[in-house]
Amino acid sequence: MQLGHSPESVTQIALGAGYDSVDAFTRAFRAHMGMLPSEYRRRKGHLEVARRRDLTRPLFYHEMTDLPTMEVRIEKFAPRLVAAVRHTGPYDESFPAWEKLCGALGANGLLSDASVAYGVSYDNPDITAPQKCRMDACVSLPPELLEASAELCPLLQSEDIFLRYIGGEQEYAALRIRGPYSLLHPAYRSLFGMWFPQSGREPYNDPGFEIYWNSPQTTPPADLLTEICIPLRPIDKS
Repeated sequence: MQLGHSPESVTQIALGAGYDSVDAFTRAFRAHMGMLPSEYRRRKGHLEVARRRDLTRPLFYHEMTDLPTMEVRIEKFAPRLVAAVRHTGPYDESFPAWEKLCGALGANGLLSDASVAYGVSYDNPDITAPQKCRMDACVSLPPELLEASAELCPLLQSEDIFLRYIGGEQEYAALRIRGPYSLLHPAYRSLFGMWFPQSGREPYNDPGFEIYWNSPQTTPPADLLTEICIPLRPIDKS
């Protein structure tokens, strides 16, 4: 992602990833990706596989002429405690994780009309095999509860359910998408490939999250509302 979207040099990226030298990073990268980091950057290698999958479909949301223009907002999202289940596999096959989580929350009286669903996607399917993509399916907990609250003990008897926080003190780039979930990945490409380079802001090294404002179980695909929230590096005021 850094090679594809950031202005950082290969040296900065290598050292930031924990390599002792550019040579060590280059050898490891070429062994895994089949090309040098500089060649990957020049050829936009992170998009090659996506282009081959569907030569007729635009890769970027902003290239789809029948959709509204992107309106990115800068917002803050205070940390919120959620219950989560980890899904590993294609993102569009995550329903069992949601079913397990919502079933357990409902059984323990922790699911209501005020509950909000979030997703945290750790991997870019343009460069990660679908079966290795990881996502946390998350649902908000009542705001009065803390990690140590006794009301959460029965929920956590399941080894698949854990607690985590969504949001933080930093600013986020927020983009709301109306339509099927198939629009989300093109929207991510547009955020990183078009909006960030023009915005003067840089993404923070964190996956961010999605907010699902309505349910695919009760909402037609064209009316689904999803908020993509990408954390931002603080502005250097020096």
